[in-house]
Amino acid sequence: MAKNSPADRPTVTYILGAFIREHAPWHVGAPNGPEHPTPTLDDQLPWLTSRASDVQTALQVLGRRPASSDEQALYLSRVDLRRAHLPRARLADANLRYTNFTRAWMVNVNLERSQLVNADLRHARLERARMADADLRGAHLQGADLREAVLRGADLRGANLSDARLDEADLEGVRTDGATVWPDGHCPA
Repeated sequence: MAKNSPADRPTVTYILGAFIREHAPWHVGAPNGPEHPTPTLDDQLPWLTSRASDVQTALQVLGRRPASSDEQALYLSRVDLRRAHLPRARLADANLRYTNFTRAWMVNVNLERSQLVNADLRHARLERARMADADLRGAHLQGADLREAVLRGADLRGANLSDARLDEADLEGVRTDGATVWPDGHCPA
């Protein structure tokens, strides 16, 4: 329906986004909510396709939406998407603040202009990701694979990129500050 009926696309986007927020919440800052970022990564956590296949399916539908100039922004802040499988997903202009993407498979994802403030992207596979002009302030990118990623113009102030792989990444015009942590031996001028 989202693909064939442009008039229904905003409604489909809203309903699927609400479904994901309801079924995979990441209650950062709430009483008894999860610590963000978690002190350790759960290496035994199954892929999202196994533990919440309905959420994974909704994500895949949203990630395949046709591009549209009048599309409403996708709102998926404070959502638990650990170990999600989102290769080639189109998530440009999305609001993904405080979302947990640890160990997610996001090769060739489009996150251009997206809000990823304080997002947890530790050990995420982001090779060839398009993240130009994304807001990654305070993002947790430790151990992320960002080989050949396009981060041109991204805001990396306060981001932690320790142990991240940045081979051939486009870092032209990124904004940083004294709190930005770079991998050993890598600090763009």
